[in-house]
Amino acid sequence: MTSNELETCLEKGNYCRAAYLARSQGLDETIAASYLKEALWQMAAVYRNAPGTKKMAQDFGITREELEEILLEKLKEAQKQDQARELEPCYDQETRDYLTFEQWLKKLFREWKKSQT
Repeated sequence: MTSNELETCLEKGNYCRAAYLARSQGLDETIAASYLKEALWQMAAVYRNAPGTKKMAQDFGITREELEEILLEKLKEAQKQDQARELEPCYDQETRDYLTFEQWLKKLFREWKKSQT
């Protein structure tokens, strides 16, 4: 794996892959942490993938509380920047309803122990 591969992932917006690559390449912790935060946001807010979000957090040793803090911080940033697309209601297969990201996030943490990874 080369830094070229990491650059390609970042150019394509594949923050999940970039976070894993950054960790495997032993990049500076600050840079790797920023990729990880973007990856967690992408997995949660963009993809609304609860099992994937939980697994990624576990893979990187992030606790439920730390994940909640990261996602709430990113949510506040998104609200300030008016990134409405990620915050709009999205269909949730489990509830069979449209949930805003905030509703989805509450559901994620309410069902944390039940969700499978």
